[in-house]
Amino acid sequence: MKAKIILLLTGCVAMGMSAFGQVRFVPDDPYNKYSVGLNVGYTTMYGDLSQSNPSPAFTLSLSQHMNQSVVVGVELMHGTLSSTEPANKWTTGLASINQYNGLNVHANMSFNEFLHNPHNVVMKTISHLYVGTGVGIIDNDITKITDKFKTTDPATIDPDFKKSSLAMIVPLNLGLNIYMKSFFGYRGAQFNINYQLNYAFSDYVDGYKFSSATTTNKYNDAFSVLSIGFAIYIGHTDEYQ
Repeated sequence: MKAKIILLLTGCVAMGMSAFGQVRFVPDDPYNKYSVGLNVGYTTMYGDLSQSNPSPAFTLSLSQHMNQSVVVGVELMHGTLSSTEPANKWTTGLASINQYNGLNVHANMSFNEFLHNPHNVVMKTISHLYVGTGVGIIDNDITKITDKFKTTDPATIDPDFKKSSLAMIVPLNLGLNIYMKSFFGYRGAQFNINYQLNYAFSDYVDGYKFSSATTTNKYNDAFSVLSIGFAIYIGHTDEYQ
């Protein structure tokens, strides 16, 4: 079912791209148009277990450039969240692997909203930095989880876990766009570096929810994605080709 949903959303993006017609890119005005991008990176889990294992993540995005500073978009996410607890007093070691899917809508604002007409490379680079936030949902599919515990101290062991759950998330983005006039013969593209911290309104992203006596994390889970990617501009019909 999840695979069908991903294929359906991907197909919708592809049909949307074809509906825009031929591509036109004006180098001195690379805004007020749409772009589609793909980012690849790794995740870090901030949950009930103390050690996070870097795992792959992929993001497919469709964005609308409202002006030179503001971009709104939608992201389809898929990745792995992996964490472990090497050793403690009440188990020989916990482990959790979450194959998650997610969808969020967000808005980013670049610093060129405040830095008008930068005149050197450093200021131009800073002007392309951006921050943003949004709202979304994550579908947690726990494919591996340790569910056996020692019974030497039952008063403090409170193993509560779920292998499947949904949660609302709030993504916080910090990134840099590097604009290119051409990319492999394609006119109009950008290279992207992005750090996204996702706060979940749930303590089950890693599958576990323990009492405060058995874990150092007494709060909801969070995870981050550090990624790089490319995006190409779409949406302007070239009437002269």
